[in-house]
Amino acid sequence: MSEEYYGKNHCKNEMDLAHKQATVKMLKVLPLAFSYEAVPEIYQSCLYADVKANPNFMNDIKEALSVV
Repeated sequence: MSEEYYGKNHCKNEMDLAHKQATVKMLKVLPLAFSYEAVPEIYQSCLYADVKANPNFMNDIKEALSVV
């Protein structure tokens, strides 16, 4: 998510649907945010990855996926 992401209607719908599906179907969804400020207030209590806080996040994702 960028700072502009949730302000775009189709992006807002995408995030809201993903969150709803994750809740209903007990799925894991890990949004990527460019900064804390980019995360909409309603999702700030949810788990998300701040890419600025972890510059090696892509390697961490690849490693986690290779375990599955």
